[in-house]
Amino acid sequence: MRSTAFIPTDDRMPRLILELPSHFTYSRVSKVRFYFFNFINMPETNDNIIYKAGGIALHLNNIPYVALLYRSKQDDWSFPKGHIENDETPDTAALREVKEETGLDVEIIGELAPFEYLHATGKPILTYMYLMAFRGEGKFKEEHEGDRLEWIPLTEVEDKIRYDNLKKYFMKIKPSIEEILQKTLQ
Repeated sequence: MRSTAFIPTDDRMPRLILELPSHFTYSRVSKVRFYFFNFINMPETNDNIIYKAGGIALHLNNIPYVALLYRSKQDDWSFPKGHIENDETPDTAALREVKEETGLDVEIIGELAPFEYLHATGKPILTYMYLMAFRGEGKFKEEHEGDRLEWIPLTEVEDKIRYDNLKKYFMKIKPSIEEILQKTLQ
């Protein structure tokens, strides 16, 4: 099996795609980020996988607070996320989705492990996740009627999340969040 590496570049450079042996996973070289997939095609051409991007937005007071989005249609609490458009990299899609779903202006302060799960239709979903800091600008904007945003202490987030797969994912990445926070706050 081979993997495809998607290398996001700046707006002046085209996207670069490499096919690599499947034992390659994730690596960081200089300031170039490599995203390794266990399939051949790019997100916009692979019908078997749904690609999304999202963020865990933090408000840094004395203790970190996480922006959780209550989605009334699904009756659950989640992190803002959504589909990656054809002309976007995962990080730009994550910033756009957080802005669209919450109205908040955020900046990426770290990259987290992707969140992988199955859609109700059985299709796999790969969600690129980023740790983000709220810049103190923006006001919550309800994307769908009944949605709301709450700032939850980092230590209480898993108690609010309803779905076990998202709860397990959050508990898995929580040490990474704490490590990024330590580096950011120094």
